[in-house]
Amino acid sequence: MEDKNQSVTPDSNQWLHRSFEELRDVMNRHHCDLVERLAERQREIVKAFQSYTYDSSKRVTGFEYNDGEYSRRLEAIENRLLEVERRLNIPPAA
Repeated sequence: MEDKNQSVTPDSNQWLHRSFEELRDVMNRHHCDLVERLAERQREIVKAFQSYTYDSSKRVTGFEYNDGEYSRRLEAIENRLLEVERRLNIPPAA
């Protein structure tokens, strides 16, 4: 059975110090790798949203154009109807 009160020798202290340094190096490499992977995923997400917003913007612009076109057509129909009502001497509906 080992003695729990065994003193730390200089060799064991050096070994412990080297082990901690190696562990720190490994953790730093893993941290850098993780940061790089997260940055890559973030770029992929941003790129996907840029594509989506570009397509959505084009659709909204198309709807706005169509809405404006429909408004002009409706205005023309209303003007024609008012002209017919005026010619037939029918009061316009409120």
